[in-house]
Amino acid sequence: MVLVAGGSGGHVFPAIALAEYAHQQGQKSVLVTDARGARFIDTDRSLFSHIELLPSPSVSTAFSIYQTIKTLYHTHHPKSVVGFGGVTTVLPLLMARTKGIRCAIHQSDAILGRANRLLAPWMNSVFVGHGLECYEKHISKSKKHLWFTIGTPVRQAFTAMTPHGSIQHPIHILIIGGSQGAKIWSTLVPQALGMLSVAQQKSIQIRHQSLSSDCIALTDQYGCLNLDSFHVAPFFTDMPDMLSWSHVVFSRAGASTLAELSCGQRPGFLVPYPFAIDQHQYFNAQSYVRNNPAWMCPEAELTAAHIAEKIRGWLDKPEELLYGKQQIKMPPPGNACSELFSFCTGP
Repeated sequence: MVLVAGGSGGHVFPAIALAEYAHQQGQKSVLVTDARGARFIDTDRSLFSHIELLPSPSVSTAFSIYQTIKTLYHTHHPKSVVGFGGVTTVLPLLMARTKGIRCAIHQSDAILGRANRLLAPWMNSVFVGHGLECYEKHISKSKKHLWFTIGTPVRQAFTAMTPHGSIQHPIHILIIGGSQGAKIWSTLVPQALGMLSVAQQKSIQIRHQSLSSDCIALTDQYGCLNLDSFHVAPFFTDMPDMLSWSHVVFSRAGASTLAELSCGQRPGFLVPYPFAIDQHQYFNAQSYVRNNPAWMCPEAELTAAHIAEKIRGWLDKPEELLYGKQQIKMPPPGNACSELFSFCTGP
């Protein structure tokens, strides 16, 4: 099986999750991504029998990509190819279809990405992370039977988490911004914490994934407060441990991140990235807050005072952060991986 993913974490992490599941079933996988995607796979290279890094797709690189994929298919003879979104997936999937290889795409976001819009009519199956009503305008009546809602593949370290049974002070706040960090958190969170009383600050622990350029200044700002503890880093490689530690997560609204929060059963304070193509993070966040304990605020409306007010509320009533048994978990843990694996290995 060949897994093809664009260069964002939201594309690569679901591919890694499927490769992890396949590896446990004794099935080898080949990963095709680009130089941006390579930064997410350092600790997971052993899951793949081969990793192919493609140049950024363009008119000038098209022939080189074509030759590379042609050689890869000739060498590995894949039974199936699955794409996880991004322009990098287009040529490998179309080439596979011309060779009669079974092909599918997976869409984690609540709207269909542009590469997947192009590919969907040509695929044997289309797997999506949300209800089919989210993608209705892209589904032809004659192809609807090929579309399946399965959730988003999530690595097992997240599906194995359990919710907190109770929460005591200090409150653990994890701040992440996707693979690129988020400038807004570095600006507003220290300001918000500065609006709290000394006693309230002492009841908070912070772990903050920040842009590298902000780490020093952010560390200085947190050091001037009275926090119980804090840690700042440009990237967290141990995200399952970080998520397990957290009581609440400040985050963008990438589909892969939200699936991990849901499986890890951790509430989120979500600020969708306002410049995402087709506003897909906004729709992701909308879907998430309907099914999980979470709060959503557009970036244009977010202020330090709003964040401070929210934190005060959690300090006064920590039980608001508990992930109740009545909450719907989106997606069903493990289901997406098994569904995709069945497609890849079926008759």
